[in-house]
Amino acid sequence: MDTSVPRVSVALPVYRTREKYLRDCLDGLLAQTETNFEIVILDDCPEDTVAEKIIRGYMEKDSRIIYQRNSTNLGISETRNKLMDMCRAEYIAVQDHDDISLPNRLEKEADYLDAHPDTAAVGTRMRTIGGCPRAEKVPEEGAAILWQGVDRSTSS
Repeated sequence: MDTSVPRVSVALPVYRTREKYLRDCLDGLLAQTETNFEIVILDDCPEDTVAEKIIRGYMEKDSRIIYQRNSTNLGISETRNKLMDMCRAEYIAVQDHDDISLPNRLEKEADYLDAHPDTAAVGTRMRTIGGCPRAEKVPEEGAAILWQGVDRSTSS
């Protein structure tokens, strides 16, 4: 296996995140059972020196972290698009700066995609921390996935 190109790139947009959330997010990613990955971080808040200081501290300990900062605020869509261009791996895992991944997330997702080459995307359930202690049920089949994305707030 060629380890010069990571198996998974984690695309992580950052914007004015709280220090604890960012640290928990990075700690969760660095504790992954899949070790052949990179964390590609793009900070969309040019004046946020706190996040940069935290991220650079992690970079000193782990070379899998790549960090850049936008020179101006671009918004989440353009920032995510830039992140996609920065990622080098076959698989891209999208994560928000206030999310925590379970230790086997990247391994399970990449293994599933390896075993199912006809699959274009995978997702996971989520559990809210510090709020309502419940897991969200998400649709698993094509029609249900499409139905969830439909705006049903207006009548036709």
